[in-house]
Amino acid sequence: MQRPGVDGPRRPSIDPSSTAAVERATAGISLEVLCGFGSHGKNLRDAVIFGDIAGQYLAQAVGRQLAFRHLLGEEVSFAAESCDVDAITACAASCSRSFLAVCQVCRPSRSQVSIYELGPVASNRPVQTLQELNGRDGPVGRITAVAFSSASRASGVPEDEASRLAVASMGYRAQIIVLDWRLNEIISRFVLQEELSRIDFNPLDSDMMSGSSLNSFDIFLMRDLPVAEDGEKEQLESKEMFKLQQLEELEEFAVVFTDHAWLAPANGRLALASEEGAIFIVGSGLGIEDAENRAQHLDMDPVPYFVCRIAAPFGHTVSDQQVFGIRPFINGFVVAGASSQVAVWRLEQDENEGDANPVDIFAIPKYAHECTAVIDAGKGSAVASIDLVGSRDEVHVALCFDSSDITHFRLGALTDCNGHLADSPLLGGGFHPGPVTCMDMAVQRAILVTACSQDASLRVWDYEAGRCELCWQAPEEPTGLALHPFGFLLAVSFSDRIRFMEILAKDLKLFSELHVKNVHLLRFSHGGHLLAAAQSKLILVFSTCNLRKIATLRGHPREVSSMAFDPLDRTLVTLGEDGKVCEWSTENWNSLNEYGAHGEAAAVATAGEGLVWAGVARASVHGGFRKAQLIDCVVRPRSRRPRFGHFAKECTKKARTTPCIHLSTFALCSSTAGPQRCPSLLATRTANSSHSADSREP
Repeated sequence: MQRPGVDGPRRPSIDPSSTAAVERATAGISLEVLCGFGSHGKNLRDAVIFGDIAGQYLAQAVGRQLAFRHLLGEEVSFAAESCDVDAITACAASCSRSFLAVCQVCRPSRSQVSIYELGPVASNRPVQTLQELNGRDGPVGRITAVAFSSASRASGVPEDEASRLAVASMGYRAQIIVLDWRLNEIISRFVLQEELSRIDFNPLDSDMMSGSSLNSFDIFLMRDLPVAEDGEKEQLESKEMFKLQQLEELEEFAVVFTDHAWLAPANGRLALASEEGAIFIVGSGLGIEDAENRAQHLDMDPVPYFVCRIAAPFGHTVSDQQVFGIRPFINGFVVAGASSQVAVWRLEQDENEGDANPVDIFAIPKYAHECTAVIDAGKGSAVASIDLVGSRDEVHVALCFDSSDITHFRLGALTDCNGHLADSPLLGGGFHPGPVTCMDMAVQRAILVTACSQDASLRVWDYEAGRCELCWQAPEEPTGLALHPFGFLLAVSFSDRIRFMEILAKDLKLFSELHVKNVHLLRFSHGGHLLAAAQSKLILVFSTCNLRKIATLRGHPREVSSMAFDPLDRTLVTLGEDGKVCEWSTENWNSLNEYGAHGEAAAVATAGEGLVWAGVARASVHGGFRKAQLIDCVVRPRSRRPRFGHFAKECTKKARTTPCIHLSTFALCSSTAGPQRCPSLLATRTANSSHSADSREP
């Protein structure tokens, strides 16, 4: 390998303000997502959604990535997301599972909606991206809820199903926006007093919508605006939206709403879930006959009405149980709550009632409690997201828990499980319930190890199989870890010691331990014969052959944030929190070079031959975000000063979020908590169209 300016041509410095120069420097380099482990859990309303009616595919958010998982073959593919996407805030699928809407927060401080096509012609690229959602009230804020229309008519006028898309945003300009997503035209808009957590269309009429927040539930109606006459200001929307009369009965109960859904088959009724544990059945005032004759009665507004209240949705033996989600199926609905509990309710019908003779919408329905079961895969965690698909004969259920674990099963399995469903599969072998704090990967085995501070757990992932192979509960919170290149030995640091663990098939076995306090960072050398441990400002180096300390390195004025050995283990590069980079010789452990950049440092990597990369974030913070960039430090011979050039595009990160990044010449693994601090883990592969990567030898 030639060193720039020494054995080969000198690379010109790159102007950080020149976007074209940065693009030229990174031309031919791309990242391909191989697998993703994790979910949003309680940070996303619909964290898991079925991608087809048959219940064979699942769509889930993994960090800012969207994953499509085949439940039979466990094949996973990822949507081609833009580099500007920071987080996924809401998801929704059409009733026929033909389209999927994903709402995202992008840089700089804007929201967009990506529409993906599902089914046989599914693609990992969106068929439509709605970016300019501005209107008379300014730009749209963070989107909290989204829904497709499912009716074939709007106010009696025929209309294509799923032609409309509604989004609800939060912030100073909280509003509902209804648009024709194919034409990217806004149909109607309504300014809100508070953000909504769920919106949905009436399956009988696309001009009627429902919206719920913690403190309110409202039904909205849209009607055509009069055509603007000459001299009048032209309207930006074609319909006006207004609230229908509120239900006084709901105000008497003073409930906190958690979810709602339109019942099936469509009859104009809804089911509301409350945090107090009760289910409320209400009518929208627009039944089947009213929807068919809506065109002749546009001057009459529907009047919502109260139907009934189910006080104990999980059965009479369970009281004061919170309900966090509710989803309908034909002639029934499923409610999900705390302690991993799920209950099934079905509509009782007389012998003379059926599809040919629909039930009178003003008659009080009789719902019967069929069963309540505890899903053992949830391990007592509350259900954060629920989705149902299927036909009258077979219904499939997907659950995501607060612990970020995902499971799926047939609805009929609940009636035969005797109160406990124990055989539902755990998607991907389970996920971390909180942010990933440290991680490392092996060279000779296709595994990586992560640690989570929330539950003090360690997980071993097989990224070729795409699942978690082992979960070990640590006695206390791990502060750091390092995985031996061979993949059979793991070093884990705690507050008062370093433990060496052997990785077995289904467990971690203690091999030995060192009593060293306050170690927060560990790194094995590429040959595995050395272990570097960061102890505040110091770096301790141990021999893995006899576990004896062979060197103590001093030179950082601030705490060490990252360490890396070069591929031949000739040098150790360390990075301090203040951006100072130190190079150490592994022969005599003398300092070879010291240099730095101003800012908060996150990670460092070296490819040998004097090439060092350090990720440093600028100190300035604007609007809660800070600029982060990857600095390319090209080290000159000892007599010359190192030069700094900007190597990668700038990216924004939340000021309170600390990414955990491991860069190497073999692979790149990133784990970030994200703006919502959702636990996620991505294993990626670097690709260079003009250069081939050198393989590392242990």
